[in-house]
Amino acid sequence: MSDELTTGCARLALLALTALGGSGCDEEPAGAPPRAPTDLMVTMASGSAISLSWTASATPGVTSYHLERMPVGTSTFMPVADVAGGATLIYSDASIDPSAAYTYRVRAVDGKELVSEPSNEDTAGPPPAGLQVAAATPTDQGTVYRYGVHTSLALDENEDPAIAYVGEFSTSSSGDTAKLYFVRWNRTDYRWGAPLLVDELGGLNLNHPNRQVSLARDVNNGRYGIAYTVGYDQIWLALSGDGGLTWAKEQIDLDDAGSDAETSNPSLAMANGETHVAYWHWCIKAWQEDYTCASVNDSHAVVYMHRAGVSGSFTFAISPSLPQTQDAKPWLDMALDENGEPGIAYFLGAMFGLGSPDWYNVTLAFWRPGQTASLVTDSVNQQNDTSSVSLVFLGTRPVVAYHLGREAPPTANDLWLSQPTDGSIWGTPLPLPRDGSDITIWYQSLATDSADNAFIAAYFMAGSGNGQFGGPKILRSSDLTSWTLSSPDATLIPDFAGEYVDTAYAGNDKLNMVFFYSNTGAELDTGVVFWREP
Repeated sequence: MSDELTTGCARLALLALTALGGSGCDEEPAGAPPRAPTDLMVTMASGSAISLSWTASATPGVTSYHLERMPVGTSTFMPVADVAGGATLIYSDASIDPSAAYTYRVRAVDGKELVSEPSNEDTAGPPPAGLQVAAATPTDQGTVYRYGVHTSLALDENEDPAIAYVGEFSTSSSGDTAKLYFVRWNRTDYRWGAPLLVDELGGLNLNHPNRQVSLARDVNNGRYGIAYTVGYDQIWLALSGDGGLTWAKEQIDLDDAGSDAETSNPSLAMANGETHVAYWHWCIKAWQEDYTCASVNDSHAVVYMHRAGVSGSFTFAISPSLPQTQDAKPWLDMALDENGEPGIAYFLGAMFGLGSPDWYNVTLAFWRPGQTASLVTDSVNQQNDTSSVSLVFLGTRPVVAYHLGREAPPTANDLWLSQPTDGSIWGTPLPLPRDGSDITIWYQSLATDSADNAFIAAYFMAGSGNGQFGGPKILRSSDLTSWTLSSPDATLIPDFAGEYVDTAYAGNDKLNMVFFYSNTGAELDTGVVFWREP
């Protein structure tokens, strides 16, 4: 109530002491607009509708409510609907853009067409464009070594982000202990949900560029899956049919007869009710042949596993070698083509023997389980202790982006792109541009939109500091030949960033990206950072 009305009521109260029949202060002055509605809130938000409720105005005689909305990022409210008056009001706004967020408010209208002040406001929709911290490093869970590594991204039924990641904790008695978390955007509340602890992983092989978590979602049934490493010798699969609230977990790696050989780097894909998992196994070939792998050099391989449905046994296959290669290396990626058929890109070492002229050579192979493997490229006998690869399909045609040292400095190009020219014959590797002399290494994520435009995000690790952009570096192309460079926001993340980067295009062809960020001196908090393309 205004100061003027309050003063008037005080005068009436004084008159009431000496005269009968004074006017009560709870009554609205003649000609005054109704009181504003209260408690406006979004009760449900999806990609097709936003539902709201509010409490009616306390003023008698209200005939309708005028609902307004304002797209986030703009400054003007526009009318949505006029809703008939009642004690408690609800409305479902189905005229939304699924890629836009909206702020709502409501006004009461009486029989004289007098309109109240607006109610409180509430907002719903996808995350805002730009950089934001999806899960900050906790301050109440003891000593944290790194929080937000091994990030993996999937999109939910609204094409909002869901993220699986690892927190690494240290104690004085047990050393590093890793925990697996899941977090997703809440469109109704317009905020990130609280991270959910999925499993405890023990000590992991943290050596770069191992990636120990892979998140996927089957768009046909809405089920989430996480393939992840426990300790040094187990691969587990967690499945959720309720949006990530609860998880059913099972160990799925092949029984290696108690050899406790290392297993790592799982890659998960799900579609049409089928589950596909690929992972690296230290001595799977030796286990198959029933001999000890410790003294055998050609024992490492990629294991591909497949299951129809959410339970039951997996079938499996072992990755083949190529001529003059042996020993699959741990760094791999798997993807499904438009028909739901898998392909796997992985690295192979050279034939054993330090005296061999190709001893340092590293080969990148592509394999469709059930078929022979094909040669993508090799390192031209340049030594590579660590590499990484990202695979996508354009229809049924595979495309890979990868880090591989193939040329000696100072003209070295570490980030490359390859695609087949005809069937299983792969073309000449395309060196991808650098930002000055800044170096990207280990991690990259390749994504394509509905028009086959390509995007690569890569970890900016080191350099001379003469680059134009911070990290992660972003490369874009409309033809897979010519590429431009940029970054999300050099003012917020000017230093090295993009570790464990992962990307996915939403249905509006806007990119979503997630990565681990550890620079405590920057504007952003450390932890899991998410970026949505404006």
